[in-house]
Amino acid sequence: MLNRFVKKKESVGDLLHPKKGFALNNFSVPSEKKIISGWGAGLKKPIISIVCHVFNHAHYLRDTLNGFLSQKTTFPFEIIINDDASSDQSREIILEYYHRYPNIIKFFFHPENLFRKGIRPTAVTFFEATGEFIALCEGDDFWCDERKIQTQCELMMRNPSINLCVHPAYKYIVSSGRLKASFYHGPSTRVLDVHEAVVSRRQFSPTAAYFMRTAACREMPDWFFRGRGLPFGDYFIEAILGVNGILYVPHFFSVYRRGVVGSHTSNFNKENINSICQKLEKTLYYTNLLNEIPGLSLSALRKRLLLIRVDFFIRAIRIGSPRLLLRVIRSFALIDNQRDV
Repeated sequence: MLNRFVKKKESVGDLLHPKKGFALNNFSVPSEKKIISGWGAGLKKPIISIVCHVFNHAHYLRDTLNGFLSQKTTFPFEIIINDDASSDQSREIILEYYHRYPNIIKFFFHPENLFRKGIRPTAVTFFEATGEFIALCEGDDFWCDERKIQTQCELMMRNPSINLCVHPAYKYIVSSGRLKASFYHGPSTRVLDVHEAVVSRRQFSPTAAYFMRTAACREMPDWFFRGRGLPFGDYFIEAILGVNGILYVPHFFSVYRRGVVGSHTSNFNKENINSICQKLEKTLYYTNLLNEIPGLSLSALRKRLLLIRVDFFIRAIRIGSPRLLLRVIRSFALIDNQRDV
């Protein structure tokens, strides 16, 4: 597995199959019968719901699904795939895998893109999950270790007050073909204070690392599922589900692709001034709503709000936009306003 031979900042050249992609594809994906035979006798209800959100991910989706099906567990799991009106071959690939694994995979195809209507895919998948836990992975990322969900499940069962477990990952830079170790928070398994995630300047953990209690996921505020203009969901998952602490496992269990066409990070770099200004306002607005979440530090939220303003201020200087700069300066003047923490 990648875990065993990738070093920091190593090129992925030696790890890529010339035709099939990542080395993960060189592993034999077991049949449905073999997967189910490894589950404990008498166990039928899934313990884990693997949730995958797909939108035009055909180029990467096989890696993603193979990573799910390569998991070795002693308990049942299900795979829930939500395709949000893809226009590429994603649906054909999903159906191909469904016909091979009909007792493990279930899918949801939407005729219209729900995300553009303000409905996040989690509004579907979190409530369709039947497992006690949800393991999340987007359709352009993948898991590279067969022990991932078994390891996280065992740890979460030993820590019943914790709602979120994460781990580091390899970040694959699509444009340069480089692979580097990222999201590393130390060499030991431990519970991290949610403050670390709330005030993190950069992404604290990759989405493909999230392992969560289903009941807690369903208790996320309604604006998380249906809030218009919510800029990103991963930060709010960490802040809300991490209130009791974030269980950290120091194993590189997944690969996060950075710069995928159509992804949040790719679109972020192409936005016009209008959309950037709107994103500033929405990011501040929804971050302010975290004040409603019991247990979150007010000082951490204030720091986060300041970091948001500083990041947009720097961006305004970098792209030379007086309009965005004025918006940021005005937002600083609102720090003591009642809408601010």
